Amino acid sequence: MKSLALSITMFTSLFLVACQPVEAPVTEQAALPSERPQFSISTADQLETSTQTLCWEECKSSEALLNNQFSDLDNLAKEAPIFQVDDQQTLTVELGTEIDPTRFSYTTYERDGESGSTSISTQNIEEGVIEVVGDMPKIYVIGAEWYSEDNQKLLGSIYTVFTLEN
Repeated sequence: MKSLALSITMFTSLFLVACQPVEAPVTEQAALPSERPQFSISTADQLETSTQTLCWEECKSSEALLNNQFSDLDNLAKEAPIFQVDDQQTLTVELGTEIDPTRFSYTTYERDGESGSTSISTQNIEEGVIEVVGDMPKIYVIGAEWYSEDNQKLLGSIYTVFTLEN
């Protein structure tokens, strides 16, 4: 009799636990850094660049804004600083933020003055280092983007633009 009562009690307890409403798992958005980070870029020397904000917290139409902003890289390059570098150098890129960006990349843009042709290449930044190779002058656009945990919503985006010559 005691074992039957114990079995009924255990069954009732398990039944009540199983019938409890299940709460959906909480999915928090990936947080943005508390302050907008600034790029720190260096070779053997520190390069003085200006970090621009594409959007921060309010990024509803930022993809269109990004495409519009970078549609004329020639004009962006005219306003960007120019730095002299030796062949085969590396750039060190630091953000100095507690929250790493979801996407951390750079785009190089070259225009051949004689033929008028352009070359654009985008690469991820691995371990904060960019290998400087190829012909110069070359325009660099370095960008960092923070997305929600599900990568569906852009939370913040910053960039800097500069030209390297040798």
